Amino acid sequence: MAKIMYVAHEVSRNVDGNIKNILDICKKYHTRDVIPFAPYLVALQYLDDRSIEERTLGMEANAEFFRKGTIDEVGVFGSRVSRGIFGELELAFRLGIPINSYDKRVEAEVRYALLGLKRGICLMKYLVAERKIDNGNTLFLRHDKDDLVFIESDTLIDSETGKDMTRFIPSITLWDEFFDGWFLVNKKCENLHFTEQRSFKERIFDNLTEIYQNRGLYRNNLDALLN
Repeated sequence: MAKIMYVAHEVSRNVDGNIKNILDICKKYHTRDVIPFAPYLVALQYLDDRSIEERTLGMEANAEFFRKGTIDEVGVFGSRVSRGIFGELELAFRLGIPINSYDKRVEAEVRYALLGLKRGICLMKYLVAERKIDNGNTLFLRHDKDDLVFIESDTLIDSETGKDMTRFIPSITLWDEFFDGWFLVNKKCENLHFTEQRSFKERIFDNLTEIYQNRGLYRNNLDALLN
């Protein structure tokens, strides 16, 4: 009986180019023993990956194939584990679906992602931004319902590949107070075309990173005003 292999590959950033890569992968690996499975290719014909709402709708539909037992294996391809792929890895890990890397470029990231999942670390699941800060650490912005949370971690570089693996296994040095604002950011995005939403959020995250790094200065000034 043929094995159904789900093709996990990044779609965003270069949708047309990635679709071509995925089709090439399907052609290469399709044999009597292996059936490559990439159901999201159909959804991409009528859903716009640039739209947060439509992308979410497609990802939710995609997850149903995992839950219904359609997939025998997840094969990871491409050069990176994106947030979307990480969600697929998390779901496959939870459901006991085997996961294998078929591209050397992504092997290390898959290994670290699975190690993080085994340790119960799911930072990627709600991650909205990642920034390097002046002290060499990595600052993550993660949403929790309507809040934004600052998470500072030591930076983890894989010794063999030189790749930054912090987002998969963060060693958290500081979990700062909640920044009540994710609801406001999303509310603002409702009034923007989806092509403008990403750049708007990136500007917001840049500003929040600056505020985080200078929080002591801001707080001292606030104390001076209050006194």
